[in-house]
Amino acid sequence: DLAAQVIFGGAICLGKLPVSSSFKSRYGLGLNLNKPIRLGFDIPERVGLSSLKLNALDLLANDAINIRATPGCQILVAKDGKIVFEKSFGYQGYDKLVPITSNSIYDIASITKVAATTISIMKLQEEGKINVEEPLSKYLDELSCTNKEYLLIRDIMAHKAGLRSWIPFYEKTMMLVNNRSFPSPEFYSNKRSKIFSIKVVDSLYLRKNYREEIFDEIVKSELPNIGQYRYSDLGFYLLSEAITRITGTTIDKYAYNTFYGPLGLQTMGYRPLNRFHKSRLVPTEHDNYFRFRKIQGYVHDMGAAMLGGVSGHAGLFSNARDMAILMQMLLNKGVYGGKEYLNPQTIRMFTSKCDGCNRRGLGFDLGVTDKNTASNMSRLASDKTYGHTGFTGTCVWVDPEKNLVYVFLSNRTYPTMQNRKLIKEDYRERMHTAIYESLIL
Repeated sequence: DLAAQVIFGGAICLGKLPVSSSFKSRYGLGLNLNKPIRLGFDIPERVGLSSLKLNALDLLANDAINIRATPGCQILVAKDGKIVFEKSFGYQGYDKLVPITSNSIYDIASITKVAATTISIMKLQEEGKINVEEPLSKYLDELSCTNKEYLLIRDIMAHKAGLRSWIPFYEKTMMLVNNRSFPSPEFYSNKRSKIFSIKVVDSLYLRKNYREEIFDEIVKSELPNIGQYRYSDLGFYLLSEAITRITGTTIDKYAYNTFYGPLGLQTMGYRPLNRFHKSRLVPTEHDNYFRFRKIQGYVHDMGAAMLGGVSGHAGLFSNARDMAILMQMLLNKGVYGGKEYLNPQTIRMFTSKCDGCNRRGLGFDLGVTDKNTASNMSRLASDKTYGHTGFTGTCVWVDPEKNLVYVFLSNRTYPTMQNRKLIKEDYRERMHTAIYESLIL
């Protein structure tokens, strides 16, 4: 186990040959690796965590499954660059047919905002190709002469630009038949063609020009929350488009070529059915309002689905380990596997609380300033902790003070997104607290 970790840079290597056994294996030969360059594995006690107290994670996960807060989940804890807890619980659904394993791949929902869009903006900021202090209209001409002409990228990423929270775009594409709503043939076809080319789900294709309709509706939308913090998906639709204009490629390809591929991430990416068998992809809902089928391998978010599964606010899939690697890169101040992806100043800039914000950096969610308001993370987390949550029942938190990464992935929305038990019972936050309580002082 240790030999394998040394080979892949997950463990230190300080040994030298004490004897010569051949011309090629001479006394004193050996490679020095003073510190790991990739995530490795270890027992909790070696990094100051109690194995016994970490068992609380098992209890909480099983309890969540027993009360049907989620059919299953993945939990990963890494400290000091070592994965000390990585377990899968439950099944893909309550029928208990397909167990969750470490190879199961989840729709991570709004974690996409940081794991794709924000890190892409961070890289472009470093390269001088975008400036978050400037209006987004500098990069998207269609925002000029609209109520969004002077919206700063910084404010959009901190969710204080005044945008609406979301728009149910799909509703305008539905028709009523006997008081039931169905996808209208004006907008959809069950076969791909030049006109109907956006694949929303199996055997359902949207008109290719509807992408422009979506962005036009965002551009024309009102700004009801000017001067207030209001979490919004809409800005991240626009940021994704800006990334495409600047780089000449879509966000899925840019994020893969810049981060996921070089990091060696096996599962993280958009449109997972292009790469994996459906059996590995955890379902998110039995949709009875738009696509009218089991959603598995296609993005759960309706707006992202209408863009073919690729957007800045949703659409990314991953397992817990790949998510941990990406976050460990940020925790390592932008370095992983001996390669620099981002510089420390950029990471500090985006993960610091913005002026006038209660709980937001640029893209990243942070701990609340006002302790009387609700928080998405443990109250024991340090003030420097950053990350994000996802609608499907996911979260990731990075604590630079404790050198800690916590990943929780689930499909609490299956079979229905109306199931809010995971949220009401604060399972993600309670697990996060259990990790801090396992620290050996």
